Amino acid sequence: MTGTNNTPQFSLHHVGWITWDINIFESFWCRVLGFRQISQSHIEKSRFKQMFAIESEGFMRRYECNGVVIEVHFFPEETIGAAQDFNRFGINHICLLVPNKDEFLAKIPDDIQRVIYHNTGGWQNVLVRDYEGNWIELYENM
Repeated sequence: MTGTNNTPQFSLHHVGWITWDINIFESFWCRVLGFRQISQSHIEKSRFKQMFAIESEGFMRRYECNGVVIEVHFFPEETIGAAQDFNRFGINHICLLVPNKDEFLAKIPDDIQRVIYHNTGGWQNVLVRDYEGNWIELYENM
């Protein structure tokens, strides 16, 4: 199936994530935003090496909220030094579609860093930073 200008039409199925501390991940995504765990599986050492070039075994959990799914791979803490540029912990950026940015921000605790800047085109970019240092852009569904 294709979209406009013969570009492929698609929707986001899930976002992949890497962490060494599942509690830090859950403190933001579950407690602040309301994600809930929907599955967990063990990943054996050979598969982890194939996927992340790290000599370890670990787990994968999926979390869901409002139709958005995040697939989290987590490692033992001692693997932190083995991370490479391509498999750094966390992600760089994710965009969430929200019905009202102001109402969304009002529900976020004050200790969450926020950046709001105005583009020359007249719209504003609103970003919040989670507890692992990743940026979440808020896109308002008007």
